[in-house]
Amino acid sequence: MRYLRFVVVAFQCFAAAQQPSKLPVPLWPGSLSEASQKYRDQYVFLNTLGSELIVLLKPSGGGQPHIATVPLHNQIRPTVLVEVAEGREGYRYQYTLSNARTAKESIGSWYLIVPKESFNLTMTHPGKGRDDFWLGSAAVNVAVAKQTELSPETPPGRYAPWFARTIDARIAPGASLSGFQMHSDYRPGFTTGFVGTGDLLDLPQDWPDEVYKQLEFLEDRAIRETPLLAVGPMFPENALVGEVSQNVKLGIQRWIKTGELDRNAAFVQAVIRSLNSKDFGQGAQIAQTPKTSSEKTLAQVVHFSLRMSIPSQCRPWRQ
Repeated sequence: MRYLRFVVVAFQCFAAAQQPSKLPVPLWPGSLSEASQKYRDQYVFLNTLGSELIVLLKPSGGGQPHIATVPLHNQIRPTVLVEVAEGREGYRYQYTLSNARTAKESIGSWYLIVPKESFNLTMTHPGKGRDDFWLGSAAVNVAVAKQTELSPETPPGRYAPWFARTIDARIAPGASLSGFQMHSDYRPGFTTGFVGTGDLLDLPQDWPDEVYKQLEFLEDRAIRETPLLAVGPMFPENALVGEVSQNVKLGIQRWIKTGELDRNAAFVQAVIRSLNSKDFGQGAQIAQTPKTSSEKTLAQVVHFSLRMSIPSQCRPWRQ
């Protein structure tokens, strides 16, 4: 199978990009001779930074192998903030996307996974002019997107992407862009999101089959892209309380694991106690005030989706 193009992206909120715990191919050992001796039938490697592929090409007629490098375009360091508001016609999700000064590339695309059934969904970005205009699309309703940041039992969804129309529209290192919006009648929940450079990865078509065989790991979106837990429209108004609370529990567990939330923080402890209470139901009251940006995001989720009463972090959206 030949790969014409791959869209290679990375998504990290509040942290630098990380290599997966189990690499799909070996790290480059440092020299051509060492690679040939140590990895006899291996052709594809990653550099130590995880920023490019190193491909060992052996001439069909014999002779000295040579090296080809392919940048993965994953040297971005994004953060994303969301504010959820409720109005007469549903919910508004407003996102601000930033790229840290330590990034080496600009952000040119990002997207969230939303339920396939969420038809009443619109995506906008106001744009200040032609050179910083982005496009959003929510038209495709095929459930092919795996919720890699939640449990394997979580149903797949569809991608809701934004793309920069021009290179000038991309978010450079040290810059940020606000105004990405979703309008939906679905209540907020935790979901998987991605952000990337928007660059395409082109692989030469004359590489031998044995090389392409070792590139098949790029078919796995969780490998060629870096997923991270985000918040977006996830639940209809008639969603079961148990379904919503399970999503929130998974989100809290994931954010504690990645360091977004502190398990011992007073607000986090209060939400966990409420969710685990035998008498839990919609309308529970939380006395503690969320402090960090991640706690405030969690507050919006439990306030709008589980109707928890929380010291003011969630204000209505006046249409």
